Amino acid sequence: MNQSRSLSYLLPIVFLITILVYLAGLNGVFIYDDHKQIIYRTTLHQISNLHDVIFCGLRQNRVWQNLSFALNWVIAPNQTWSFKLFGLILHLINGSMVYLWLKKIFSDKPYLPILAASFFLIHPLQIQSVTYIMGAVTLFQSFFYLLALLWYSKYSLTKMPALVMILIASLFAKETCVLIPFLLLAYELLVNQTPIRSLPKNQNG
Repeated sequence: MNQSRSLSYLLPIVFLITILVYLAGLNGVFIYDDHKQIIYRTTLHQISNLHDVIFCGLRQNRVWQNLSFALNWVIAPNQTWSFKLFGLILHLINGSMVYLWLKKIFSDKPYLPILAASFFLIHPLQIQSVTYIMGAVTLFQSFFYLLALLWYSKYSLTKMPALVMILIASLFAKETCVLIPFLLLAYELLVNQTPIRSLPKNQNG
């Protein structure tokens, strides 16, 4: 336990390194689909009209992305730093959830969660999702996958309404979040090692 606590203090250091890695990209320019989907999508520029923001034609079912774009445009119109800073903060939150989830699973190996979180946060493959503004959808998708996984690993089905709300909210991030229940089932079978025969069955089955 003492070793786990001592290693947990490394997480802020990993956060600082992550910020330094992505700091140079915060002043980048709009590229590729950013122009068509953000700059020229004027309905995103009026956050007071939530209906038009949510259903602006920018992948209509990706509500959280649309709302974040509208808010970031209000903060810094025609500038990228607000969008990219938001992406970096969301990336750090995701990294925290990776750490917390793995800390629960590998409680006897405290170095693994911090190592995995470090790779997750700093790995070059994350550059597109963090620095490319339209890549924010990947960050939102990761957020809900990790949130559902972390919640389920802590409460299982004892707080079902909250889990259902997470699953419903995830569908407004990206279509592939429909697969989250299958991820939770895999976690139950592979990590918790619950036999299939002991899972709750339909009363008619």
